[in-house]
Amino acid sequence: MARRRFLVLLGAGLLAWICYRREEGPVQRVLEFFPLIEKSAREAGVDPCLLAALVHVESSGDPGAGRPGGGIGLLQVNPRAAQDVMGGPVEREDLEDTAHALRMGALYLGRMKVRFGDDRLALMAYRIGPTRLSREILAAGGPKAYLEDLWHRPHGLYVAKVLNLERLYRRLVPLLARKE
Repeated sequence: MARRRFLVLLGAGLLAWICYRREEGPVQRVLEFFPLIEKSAREAGVDPCLLAALVHVESSGDPGAGRPGGGIGLLQVNPRAAQDVMGGPVEREDLEDTAHALRMGALYLGRMKVRFGDDRLALMAYRIGPTRLSREILAAGGPKAYLEDLWHRPHGLYVAKVLNLERLYRRLVPLLARKE
């Protein structure tokens, strides 16, 4: 049993190391922004590894990424969501500033976590919007029923991908600290 656990941990560590060492892969790009990600996450009351995983899924660590729906930057912050966070109009240039956009995205995710009380629901709200998520939860018969069926929903795989990457970044961040 102990040997099997050792081999599993060794394999996971090796996978994390391979992902980290790849030149210009999404993991490497996200880790380059980790100090900014960590600062924004702490300010918003969000786990930095969860925010790093969200950056990975949303933009693959590319600060110039854009989405046809209007999302901008590392977290693909939608201008409407940014306005909700800032309490007023937000210029596109504000979202093109990496540090500012990360802060807004982290604060928005933090608000979703406070509103829905669960990382999985916060991620789903980040993806589809809080109003739509609230309607879907109500139609499912409550948050517990919604979460039981989450993986079968259209955006359930999005949440699963972010949570799996969160585990990867949880393993990589200590390696990053040792490297410096």
